[in-house]
Amino acid sequence: MFAVLLLTGGPGAGKSTTLDALATLLDIDDVEYGAIEAEQLAWGNPWLGFDGAVEQLEAVLAVQRRAGRHLMLVAAGVESAAELRLVSTRHARIDYSWCV
Repeated sequence: MFAVLLLTGGPGAGKSTTLDALATLLDIDDVEYGAIEAEQLAWGNPWLGFDGAVEQLEAVLAVQRRAGRHLMLVAAGVESAAELRLVSTRHARIDYSWCV
């Protein structure tokens, strides 16, 4: 099984702080995981749209899964229910948990 903990919220909501805290706790307990802030995938000129960032996130998750990881922490600034559905339904074999 491959699980993703998706942390969502607006700017300043604490996604990055929560991601860092969770990563620290997992490190202390020697749990294998990967972590990423999804907005980094859109960074550049021109800025990629949400669909482009999700496509890259899919590739990152696939690489992490092939590397043997079973847990990914993902912080993402999801701005609508439609964007949340897009992120969470792209892969049926991934179990998602959300923190909003």
